[in-house]
Amino acid sequence: MISAALAVSMAVSMMPATAVSAFAEGTSTNTAETTTVTGKNSTESEAKTYGYCGAENQKESVQWKYDESTKVLTIFGNGPMADYNGIADTDVGTDNDLRPWKPYLDQITEVHIEEGVTAIGNSAFRGMKALKKANIPASIRDLGDYIFRHDEVLEEVIWAEGFEAAETTDVDSNQNANQNVYTGKYLPTSMFDYCYELGKGKELTKWLPKSFEGVGCAAVRGTQFTVDFDHWSNLKYIGAYAFSTMPNLESFTLTDDIKFGLRKNSQVPEGASNAFQGSGLKKLIVRTEKLPYAIVRDCENLSVIDLGNNPTSIRDSEFKGTAIEEIDIPKSVTKVDAWAFANCRNLKRVTFYGETALHHVPFPACGIETFIIEEGAKITSDDSNPFREQPTGSYPAVTSLKNVEILGTLNTSRTDMTTETLWKNMFSPSEQLKEVTVSDANLQYVKAETFPKMENLKVVGDDATFEASLAGCTNLKTVDLTGCKKIASYAAGCFGDGMNDSTVIYVNDASAIPGSDTGISNRHGIVMVVKGGTVNTDKTGFDSVTKAGCTAKWYENADFTGEAVTTPEIGKTYYAKWEVTPVAATMDVTTSKSDYLVNTPVDVNIAIAPGTDMYKILNGSVALTYGDEVEKVELNGKELTEKEYTVQELAQKMELTSRSSNIKATLNVTYKKAGKFDFDVALKDAKGAQICADGTQVVVAEEAAELTPATKLYTLTVKNADVTIKNGDEEIKAEKNDKGELIAKVPEKADVTVTYTSQSDAVAFDQWTITTDETLDVDVKNNPLKFQMPAGGMTIEAMTKDASIEEDEPNILGTAAVVGTAAAGTAILAWQGYQLGTELYLKTALPAGTAIPTNRAELALLVWNHAGKPAPAAVLPADATDTQKAIAWAVENDLLKAAKDNGETYVDTDSVSRVEVIRVWNKAQEK
Repeated sequence: MISAALAVSMAVSMMPATAVSAFAEGTSTNTAETTTVTGKNSTESEAKTYGYCGAENQKESVQWKYDESTKVLTIFGNGPMADYNGIADTDVGTDNDLRPWKPYLDQITEVHIEEGVTAIGNSAFRGMKALKKANIPASIRDLGDYIFRHDEVLEEVIWAEGFEAAETTDVDSNQNANQNVYTGKYLPTSMFDYCYELGKGKELTKWLPKSFEGVGCAAVRGTQFTVDFDHWSNLKYIGAYAFSTMPNLESFTLTDDIKFGLRKNSQVPEGASNAFQGSGLKKLIVRTEKLPYAIVRDCENLSVIDLGNNPTSIRDSEFKGTAIEEIDIPKSVTKVDAWAFANCRNLKRVTFYGETALHHVPFPACGIETFIIEEGAKITSDDSNPFREQPTGSYPAVTSLKNVEILGTLNTSRTDMTTETLWKNMFSPSEQLKEVTVSDANLQYVKAETFPKMENLKVVGDDATFEASLAGCTNLKTVDLTGCKKIASYAAGCFGDGMNDSTVIYVNDASAIPGSDTGISNRHGIVMVVKGGTVNTDKTGFDSVTKAGCTAKWYENADFTGEAVTTPEIGKTYYAKWEVTPVAATMDVTTSKSDYLVNTPVDVNIAIAPGTDMYKILNGSVALTYGDEVEKVELNGKELTEKEYTVQELAQKMELTSRSSNIKATLNVTYKKAGKFDFDVALKDAKGAQICADGTQVVVAEEAAELTPATKLYTLTVKNADVTIKNGDEEIKAEKNDKGELIAKVPEKADVTVTYTSQSDAVAFDQWTITTDETLDVDVKNNPLKFQMPAGGMTIEAMTKDASIEEDEPNILGTAAVVGTAAAGTAILAWQGYQLGTELYLKTALPAGTAIPTNRAELALLVWNHAGKPAPAAVLPADATDTQKAIAWAVENDLLKAAKDNGETYVDTDSVSRVEVIRVWNKAQEK
């Protein structure tokens, strides 16, 4: 073949020049070094299929040819292509379109650009209705604007490996005076604008060369790409409309590290971003003070907006037309402008936390059902009704309210109307509005004309003063005043004629009612003194008041004398007497496998739900039942030579590695002969009475069955955390099962990292719970936790705690622990079991939010306050403190001792155990 080619070359070299020209006529070349195209014989009406397309002053440096059989347009040469400016979408294919391949715009299916071409001109391949494939070679150093705009069937664009993006300047297409200019390595303006088929099944950052640091104005608008913004580490610029109308977007986090291009117009002099307008974006996280204007307007799939505590304002139409279901307006926001949430028809819940001004009408055409102003928040409106329709008929007023909670303030800033009128304008149109919660200061605005359909009213604050009558509230079913320390004007006609006779008024303590008459004026309604109970307005009668772990009996007098009442009657007052409802402890004893071998430790797992028997368990004993077939029983590597131990005795043999709401333990039992054997465990109280018991059957084989070779892969289960696994350079991915757990098969000594990330500011990491058949030396307090996979399966779970609770007691073992099956530990046998159990019991028994007392003064104040601060019989100094009164009263009622056994006097700061707290609290409830 080489010889033949050489012979042809020699023959041509000896031909006359005229013959050479004839040979080349009508033939195009692929490189600049070959003979220049001279054209072909044709009439002027016949379109050319080749020619020049180089930039001004170097037109012949780049050429084009079109193959009518393959429908491929080829661009080749050495230099930049020409720019084809002045082509609007309506100019494609007209006389204004100067592209030489214009006759083939609706035929070309592929554009092939060869190496050597250094620039692609503006609008070069714009509006090509049949184009499906194109490439961009590594020689390109400049990309023009609108290159592939409106190529609506373009499916594939191949970038050369190692493509290096050049710096360019974005003036957002139509800006003047070079304002909002950004210079950097970004995808040029409208390069793939409205390429509706491009990007299917592709993630943008994996398709786009890594040298690009952003996306210019409308560069990928309307394409099908997904975008992993969280891992686009070099993203610096997003032009106006950059990702607009892209359907497959998930989440974007807005930070100060990213600059946004803005488009100006007469209505928005500052300029609007519209970066995600009309896209399928589902979640926006804001971590900056100022949002680019209209960044997510009309995103119909945007259901989550997390503002954090960052933006200072929400501008007009900012979130218009989104699908958000709830919004928290943080303390940082000082102003919400007109139409900010217009047409957010899925918006059901709005909560304010700070001092915020509402301008004009921010919420037209919203479906708000719950409107909340938190305690301390101050909301002012400069409109007569921020919920009214806008404009007439286009966006209807908000009339969907069902629940209003105003614990802060809601006022008007107008001088021509009152706050009372503002409330009436906002709330009276909602006929479904039945649940109303207000602070004591806002009680003055609660009237029948403002809340005509109100059924349940709840008041929170120090002093509930009824300045206006609730007469006319004919739908009123309940008035919850349990959150008020004092109730003024209670019996002065505010619950008079015109109010629903069956209305139930709940108060926490009779002392909150002024005067000696605890009835209601004109004997309307029913009064229930709940004494620490919780009101549930979904239930009726005495069943509407509950208290965790307790059962109430109701009496018509505060002394609880006479017969208990089962059904309340109109015009009467009833008092709750709470009695602790015992919940029996339960036990479950199991083995880890179905059969074992002689002289092989058996894992006997014990799980206990202590109920209200914790204090009995702590003072009781554990009894084990088994026969002489057992060689030995161990707990954490310590042999148990007896069959019954007190909890305190076993505490000395205990090591703890985890916390749990239930109590768990693992015993290691070794059998010396084969057979089927029962192993039973029982808990007894201090008197020997059984609290709970359970057992399991253990099957022990004489000899091991034939074993298969080890696979060297062990199951790792991770709960409530993320995991990264590396075996050398190989990364092993964990799969999620239907329980949400991460499962992986892992070789021994692979590097494992587990990390807990809190999803809420209210929850914090506590420590890891680890179960494994092998020994593992780790610090269970470390997050993230790193270790090497042991030669056995393991389960690890992140335990959490309330973020507001600080560690007030040191771990008795420190944070480092050796974790294994034998070290999984039984909390019924140790100090930390005592800590967990008593804490669990007290959190259930004490009123919600009450701190567990740690000293004598705190314990006395707890029971004294709960009893209504009764005066002690002893004569105390006139300036006696509440603590002195509380201790005196507690001593008089045999709740606390007056002196120690040796005659020494107690002091306020003497510590009290949690068992003592339980004893005193339970005894106080019987008073």
